[in-house]
Order: sequence, then C-alpha cells, then structure tokens
Amino acid sequence: MSERRPKEERDACVEELLRRIENNLDPRMAREGTTYHVTLQNHEFDCCYTWEQMTGIVNLCSDIMDELWQINSDGFDSDQLIQLEAASAQRSQERFTFLRPLDVFGAYTTVRLRGLVTQISELTGAEGMSYVMFGLPFMLDVVNKVFEQLLIRDGFSDDGIWLTCLFFLTRGAMHMVCTEKG
Repeated sequence: MSERRPKEERDACVEELLRRIENNLDPRMAREGTTYHVTLQNHEFDCCYTWEQMTGIVNLCSDIMDELWQINSDGFDSDQLIQLEAASAQRSQERFTFLRPLDVFGAYTTVRLRGLVTQISELTGAEGMSYVMFGLPFMLDVVNKVFEQLLIRDGFSDDGIWLTCLFFLTRGAMHMVCTEKG
C-alpha cells in the first residue's frame, strides 16, 4: 500500500493542473473566459465557471483523491471494488441503471467523501431533479472510475497517474452543470 501523498505534493499537482487549464494546454479542455469546452471519454460538453470556482473544484477533487487514499489505507482494495461493480451490474439488470454508480459508491463511501461531493455540487450550482437524475450519478461514476484506476495502477504514489486522475475527476465535477453537445 502506498504512503499518503504529502500535502505539498498534492498542492503542486493542483497548481500544475490549474496552470494547464488556464493556459489551454490539454486538448480535452479549452477555456474561453469563463466558458469551458470539455471532453470526458465520449461526452462533449460546455460549462461556465469563474476562475475561483475552477480553483475550488480542483482543490475539492484533490481532497476527494486524498480521501480515496484513506479508504484504501483503511483496507478497501481493488478486489473489493471489482466485486462490488460486478454485483451492482447484476442488480442493475433488475433496476434502473443510473443507480449503479450510487450503489458502488455507497459501499465504500465515508462521511467526508459524501461531504466533499456535496461541496462540489454546491460550488457548481448543481441542484434539482437534473442533479439527482444525471449530475450526481455521473459524478459518482467518475469517482468510482478514478478510485479503480488509483487502486489498480497504484496511482496514489505515481505523479503521472495522480495528475491524470485529478484532471479526469475535475472534468467529471464540471459536468454536474453543463450543456451536452450533440
């Protein structure tokens, strides 16, 4: 099991990601003032956030990743996550599939992790039925995918994987209030 990433290293990754966002250094996100054109896997969307909101989103996503490390440190591992996903996939055939990310997330979540997701939803302005039906399940699915990558690739101690996961998670958070393209 990897050691907790020191706060200075987490802060350096946050600063690096913010620098890349501010200077349009990644083709998966283009910034034009407060408008962002984002690609996340097969989703293309536009969203509007102030720079202060973006800074808050990236910092909260870093905190989420730190909490995922803590969950792993407390004994939750990749085998457990894979088993949860398989069991949830089986159950989702009998229920609404949008519940699947909530099902998996709910099995390993902590009070702090739920609080961080709530803080992101408040920061982005996500609310109402669209948040409950689309924004939250999408975000939790992104958290689940990031956790899986961090566990499988031992990404908690790898700078490249950590930064990639932070960027992925940030784009997932930005999706909570957006306009889908096409």
